[in-house]
Amino acid sequence: MNAQALVFAVLINTIVGAASAQVRTPTQVVEQGMLALMKGNETAAVTAWANKGTLMAPTQQQPLVAGLNRAKELVGPAEDFEIVRDRAMSQRVRVLYAIVHHRSAPIFFRFYMYRMAGDEWAAIKIKLDTDAQDVFPPELAFGRVPGG
Repeated sequence: MNAQALVFAVLINTIVGAASAQVRTPTQVVEQGMLALMKGNETAAVTAWANKGTLMAPTQQQPLVAGLNRAKELVGPAEDFEIVRDRAMSQRVRVLYAIVHHRSAPIFFRFYMYRMAGDEWAAIKIKLDTDAQDVFPPELAFGRVPGG
């Protein structure tokens, strides 16, 4: 194989490899952070949700880590989690709702996810609380359909 053919083959392999690289869905981004949270690593959880710190500024990340640590002190370590809803607001904005079950109480989460250039998803805002009414829409917080 001559040098030109070798360069061409490497270039084609690089392009095909890049094209086949799997982009994570919003659910997968949230799950990656949740798995870190299950291991007791709040900083890694927030880093995963922020997806390389692209849209959630470090000034937003540190209070979130502190809040997760306070939650662990109040209700015990995270034991498991459920993503209970994933809704599109637009083609590039999704809202995911999740529950993390701790030893003595659940923590309710709302993630605003944004699809950046390159199709990478990242959390742009995360809200959490021990009160479902402060985080979930009424039909999730109260277990009923609006108007029902």
